[in-house]
Amino acid sequence: MDPQSQSQALAMILESSDVAPFETLIGHLMSSSNNQRSSAESIFNLAKQSDPNSLSLKLSHLIVNSTSPDLRAMSAVLLRKLLTQDDSYVYPRVSPQTQSVIK
Repeated sequence: MDPQSQSQALAMILESSDVAPFETLIGHLMSSSNNQRSSAESIFNLAKQSDPNSLSLKLSHLIVNSTSPDLRAMSAVLLRKLLTQDDSYVYPRVSPQTQSVIK
């Protein structure tokens, strides 16, 4: 997937009030298909860099509201990685409002 397509997909996923596209993205991160997983990883990494606020909020929303235990678990793992000090640490870059909602 080229960078332009990734940016468009990311905008659709993060800006949509429908959670289905984001659930699909998280589901593809768990996929056994290398193509699906690779594409989803690229979009997820782009989201970490370009819009950590929306990404964090969407992950926290899935943890609370998803009917799929697998999606809730994966979202919790991904959010923990974003909020703890490792190579994906974005907590200082998210707004105080997002930090408050996540807490």
